[in-house]
Amino acid sequence: MGSIKEKFVIRRDTMAILPGFTTSGNYSKVMEGNHNFCVDLSPYQLMNESLLHYCSDLKGAIRGTKTILGNIHIPPVRINGNPDMYWIPHKSPKQADCVWIALHHIADIDYYSKNHTSVILSNGCIIILEISLKQLQFRIDSAEQLQYKMKKKTDRTRTFMLDPEYGMQFIRDEYNNYRNKDLKQVF
Repeated sequence: MGSIKEKFVIRRDTMAILPGFTTSGNYSKVMEGNHNFCVDLSPYQLMNESLLHYCSDLKGAIRGTKTILGNIHIPPVRINGNPDMYWIPHKSPKQADCVWIALHHIADIDYYSKNHTSVILSNGCIIILEISLKQLQFRIDSAEQLQYKMKKKTDRTRTFMLDPEYGMQFIRDEYNNYRNKDLKQVF
């Protein structure tokens, strides 16, 4: 197993977190760029600790995703950052053999067998997951939908106009409604 890091925080270059098992407990195998290393935390603990570093936790991230996407089974999570990162668990995060994959590092997925799917990462590495192609595609679609909805919420634009005759300001909100500066809807 080699040297094991005691702490680690997920960052943009982190591609996947895989479970590892020994007689003394669970650990995480982290894939980052062309480097792989181990962290003395289970994948669940590593994800939770990383989210805490970014001012959240795994339960809160899951609850937030369900608030936005509805009560979906095994939701993706968003790690706040610049830019945000979206992570997909291949099965329930509470299961010891759960693998986490960063959405932005998935180059492609492919059928491997009835209940197994190949995930091709951005560096060319391949991970075979025990999940059907259809189930994994649904998880990827959910993460992309979460990413889209979060971007839409955070990229709201407002347009200000000045009416020369009356000197009144109108503000166009994200729903294309115009309001005067007192925030009363005009039209």
